[in-house]
Amino acid sequence: TAQLIKADGGYHLWSNTYDRDLDNIFAVQDEIARSIAEAMKVTLDLNTGASGNLTGTTSTAAYDAYLRGMNQWHQRTGESLRNSIELFTQAIAIDPGFAKAYAGLALTYAIIMDYTDTPFREGYGLARVAAEKALALMGDLDAARAEYLLAYELDPKARILGNNLAALYQAEGNWADAERVLLRLVSYAPDYADGWDLLLYQYIRTGEIEKARQVADKLARLKGLTENSVQVYIDLISDTEKKQAAVENLIRWSRLDRYSLADPSLLPWSHEILLAAAGAWPEARIVLKEAIEKYPVYRYGGTRVDRTIAAFNCSAETQAIYAASGLPELVVPYPCDELLK
Repeated sequence: TAQLIKADGGYHLWSNTYDRDLDNIFAVQDEIARSIAEAMKVTLDLNTGASGNLTGTTSTAAYDAYLRGMNQWHQRTGESLRNSIELFTQAIAIDPGFAKAYAGLALTYAIIMDYTDTPFREGYGLARVAAEKALALMGDLDAARAEYLLAYELDPKARILGNNLAALYQAEGNWADAERVLLRLVSYAPDYADGWDLLLYQYIRTGEIEKARQVADKLARLKGLTENSVQVYIDLISDTEKKQAAVENLIRWSRLDRYSLADPSLLPWSHEILLAAAGAWPEARIVLKEAIEKYPVYRYGGTRVDRTIAAFNCSAETQAIYAASGLPELVVPYPCDELLK
């Protein structure tokens, strides 16, 4: 049943009930949409035109494959992303004009390098334009937060939305909201390693050692690691004689294959930030340069806007690294004068 009610007074303008067999859901959707559009034009004297097919395809099989592909994309594991590629490819084979399926394929290629041993350049070409646009917009943390909050409200169980919103909170130093989002994320997605990864990073940065140990045990099991390296991260933030050894370990780990089960690193994507926060700036710059040389720009783009390492980011040596990195200019300049007061 569709109804049109005048909002200011509750006056009933129009309604109709549609009873159809769902042999072809797209045909039914189009028929009802056109009927409502026509009724709106007559009732409100509008020229709305005819409604098109909002799914983007006339094939139920293609749309089903697309939906299953997006479901797998949201799971964020190596296996699920390979499944996504297969499902989006199926959808395209069924309907070569199905734009959403191509978009899903591009989304998958853009991130699969983070979850598998797929070479970065293999998927980078497909995602380059979108990634550069995203980087230019993610330089404005206030605008990014507003967009993420809206997306999170619309889809609160999307793993990557919760993950990225928490990461943004962490970059702002808003540890309380970051923890709230992450605890909720791992409660409904307990197999999502990236969520536990950020939660471990959170507790290392906030110095909550026992919580860090518990999360590290969970993360190591999820990643199938043969060694749990949490003590090294704990030593890194300490003021003991073990700190320098921890720094040296992080430098060594950053050069290992992050997919090797022999690599004990639990937080490979956070090493430059952890080192910078621990005061090991020369070593942090080594890892940052390595990231710029080896990985796509979104891998290290977030480091540049992280407010929790403002002094490191604003130093002349680090600014020179960013200037030579090829990153686009930030929409909102990094506020060094304000942050260093």
